[in-house]
Amino acid sequence: MSVILTIFGIGLLLVIHEGGHYFAARAVGIRVKVFAIGFGPRLFGWQRNGTDFRVSLLPLGGYVQVSGDDPSRPPRPGDLFYASAKQRLLFYAGGIMANFLFAFLIIPVLFFVGVPFVSPTVGAVSPDSPAWSAGMLPDDVVLSINEREVHGFRHISSGIALAERDTSLDIVVKRDGERVNLKLQPLFDEEKGFSTIGVAPTYDLSLDPDSDIAKAMGEYSQLVAINGLETSNALGSQLALLSLSDGRSNFVLSGLNINNKRRDFTFESSDYVNSTLAAPAQLGVTVLAQQVSVARGIFSETLVAGDRIVAINDHLLSKQSDLLEAISLAKSETLTLSVVDTQNDMRQVLVPPTSTHQLLQDLALVTNDDMAFYVHPQSAAFAAGLRTGCSILRANDVAIQKMSDLRSVISSNTEGHSINFIILQNGSDEPAEVAVTPAAIPQLDFGLMMMTKSTTVVARQPLHAISLGFREAKAMVSEVATTAKRLFTGEVASKNMGGIISIGVMTNSFASQGLVSLFFFLCLISVNLGVLNFIPIPALDGGHILFALYEIVSGRKVSVAMQNIFQIIGVVLVLSMLVFVTSNDIQRLMQ
Repeated sequence: MSVILTIFGIGLLLVIHEGGHYFAARAVGIRVKVFAIGFGPRLFGWQRNGTDFRVSLLPLGGYVQVSGDDPSRPPRPGDLFYASAKQRLLFYAGGIMANFLFAFLIIPVLFFVGVPFVSPTVGAVSPDSPAWSAGMLPDDVVLSINEREVHGFRHISSGIALAERDTSLDIVVKRDGERVNLKLQPLFDEEKGFSTIGVAPTYDLSLDPDSDIAKAMGEYSQLVAINGLETSNALGSQLALLSLSDGRSNFVLSGLNINNKRRDFTFESSDYVNSTLAAPAQLGVTVLAQQVSVARGIFSETLVAGDRIVAINDHLLSKQSDLLEAISLAKSETLTLSVVDTQNDMRQVLVPPTSTHQLLQDLALVTNDDMAFYVHPQSAAFAAGLRTGCSILRANDVAIQKMSDLRSVISSNTEGHSINFIILQNGSDEPAEVAVTPAAIPQLDFGLMMMTKSTTVVARQPLHAISLGFREAKAMVSEVATTAKRLFTGEVASKNMGGIISIGVMTNSFASQGLVSLFFFLCLISVNLGVLNFIPIPALDGGHILFALYEIVSGRKVSVAMQNIFQIIGVVLVLSMLVFVTSNDIQRLMQ
């Protein structure tokens, strides 16, 4: 069904844009010869009022062909160049106006029905990111960015990505029922090609009702905790998921029945190995993240940057989530941290009862400078004898000074062949030679489903729906125009541009979520088409509008020779852009 809706959606956008040109032409007396969806050979269609309405072979757009569109021959009544400059301006602008009109009319209706968004609740905050530095926490609900109302996570992403470089943003969040004002400055992410602040959306965890685990839990299959970690909030869900990836021999799921009675179920990991899942061959090592980069609040007098937290209550710590998990499970107990300073002297630090959210505000751990490694207990590296805390000195005679050195050796290694390491085990002064053949770490089927947390924005009063819809449509126009500007200035990388393939993929995704989501996305794409066609590129509507405006203002027509030159330039630009965005689309599909 989503495929049918996708075809319908893309076709509808083409009909709206070309329909705008068609009705504008009819309004000013220009005869329309062809109204086409697609390019190339005609597949089918019909004739009406002297116009051939057709569907053509190549679904790459559409066009309206009018009579007398060749400026080099004498015009006759009903021809394009027989019409006045103002009439031609209306014809060229007809498609753009139809695109904007569609969005401004449909979005209020959608808000009256209820528009689903990915919730603007923060699910994760990257350590040392702008969001972390500003004090943003998981489970914060973003209400506004620079006074623009936020309905869904897309508004957070677009508001950050399109922010002016080197400027601060005023963000209002709701935390524990209270409004909190934050100020932060986004960072440009070279890899993504736009500005970010280091946050991710939140996910709801549930059990697949058809999974073996759900069947084993029976009436208690409403998931509420994993390994004792509550899944009722974003941070708890994040920690719960991480607890399933550390190679434990068993795991505990807690569920409720319809009477809200709770029961715990213990499962052996070995019983739920998914042998059909094609996991990549790997070593199974990551750099330990024990090193303190920022310590404040309750840690300001006990920890300093450069300290390494190596254990909690005598249990190894490999990353910050281990500490968060321990605090979550400790409830009101005091924890003991084993800390090694920059002189390799160890001391004990007591952590008074605190919350996981408070710890995230007060402490940030980063990867160790000494490049000591965590070794997954079910990995090929562990089977070969490597243990957590070891250092990898060389791999296939390549010195390993940073993680990228190791990744390079692994990626160049022939599948099925071993890699020769020189390592230093934790506590040993004698280097050892070890051969490791990368292999897949067993993947477990926990029967879990992860869905982004959603929220529905509804305006029950018609006037409120109109006001909300107009504000959203206006914001869409502003976003698209700003994006186009930033693409030209390089503030948004051109690799983020997409074409008909990306539109098709995304339309299919929204179509699978329902008609309201589909039409909301179509409104966004319609605005994109309107803004794109308004850009004064020869061969597009904007280029023709520019010529018409020049004629209106100056009283002189642009010469035929000059129009032909600009037309050729425009065709080359449009075709080049088409090739470029299609290349981007293909690369995304391959990734």
